[in-house]
Amino acid sequence: MNNSKGYVALTSVLLIGALILIVGVSAIITSTKEVDAVKMYKDSRQALFSANSCAEIGIVKIKEDNTYQGRQRFNVGEFSCNILSVTDIVGGKTFDAVAKVNDTERRLKINVMDDLSFSITHY
Repeated sequence: MNNSKGYVALTSVLLIGALILIVGVSAIITSTKEVDAVKMYKDSRQALFSANSCAEIGIVKIKEDNTYQGRQRFNVGEFSCNILSVTDIVGGKTFDAVAKVNDTERRLKINVMDDLSFSITHY
């Protein structure tokens, strides 16, 4: 009789231990995924801010020099961004501003019109 009570207790302890282990591993995996998601969001925001800075630089350069061709890299704080080739469009010029932070890249398409108005598109 005592042996069966011992087996029941041992089995119960093993099952409870296994459940605790499963819950613990699940919590670790979930928190790791959340940390990765937060990092990716932060990188994406920083890349967007850097690309916006490059867009502003490109707009100013075009306003100062209508023959500006782009193809330049700029440092924005601890990050960098690129102004790709400036091309003519009907009524103005267009260029892409690109920034990459870790593995996250953000691109902006900027149209600068001859009247110096501009539009920025995220893609």
